[in-house]
Amino acid sequence: MYQREIVNQKPVYLYAFGMANPVLGSGAYGTILRFSSHRKEFSAGFKLTNKIRMQLMAVIFGLESLKRPCNIRLFVRSSCIIRAIKSETIPKQGSFRSSDETNQNLQLWDRLINASKLHKIHFLGSDEFAGEGNRESCTQLALEASENTQLLTDSGFVADERIAFTK
Repeated sequence: MYQREIVNQKPVYLYAFGMANPVLGSGAYGTILRFSSHRKEFSAGFKLTNKIRMQLMAVIFGLESLKRPCNIRLFVRSSCIIRAIKSETIPKQGSFRSSDETNQNLQLWDRLINASKLHKIHFLGSDEFAGEGNRESCTQLALEASENTQLLTDSGFVADERIAFTK
């Protein structure tokens, strides 16, 4: 589909939120897709992960769940994710990617860039949809997923060997 055709489509709103508990090591994400009167909600919780992985997974899951190129209005709080999508490049360590982040997230960054290239994406600021409740709902989805007793395993996460995690 040509970019011009995408721009003329009605927008799909994508709200993404990722969180992690640095003490427990667990984390979760919440994603909401809204198109006209349709709304889909997705969330998942993980035993051992980190915040940036959950933020990345929230956006990736939303983008990859779309079946065709779309005109997207994206709200995500992570400035490094916004910059990566805008520049279509994986952030370099020490630039705006956290200095302690290892190569374990490179696969997710690559998935994010590839998934975003299919769509026309406009970034929403928090003031552009204040009062709609979607941002709060997205956060609530992640909180509920993090409290699930059946947390998933984040197979791409490698725990920092300097930190001792307990069951």
